[in-house]
Amino acid sequence: MPSNKNPEVSLVPALEDLVVLSPQKIRLILETVNSDKDPNLRYATMSLLAGSAVLVVAILAFTFLVHSDHPTAAGVLLGTSVLGVITKIILARL
Repeated sequence: MPSNKNPEVSLVPALEDLVVLSPQKIRLILETVNSDKDPNLRYATMSLLAGSAVLVVAILAFTFLVHSDHPTAAGVLLGTSVLGVITKIILARL
């Protein structure tokens, strides 16, 4: 269940908010994406959503490969994903 402790809007969702999105959060995300006030905010929100989706898919694929007795492929998949994230963080800081 999403946390309602802090009513302020943040671009960084809480962990429990990634599991369940309430209709209010979905409406807020769509309004933010569709607003033309600041196009950079739109790109930041879409990047955050796309990155979260890619991360979830990578973890699910890793879990599937481990359960299917393919530990080498799972290690390569997870290692590549983690190294990609680390590389992007370093490049963003430079």
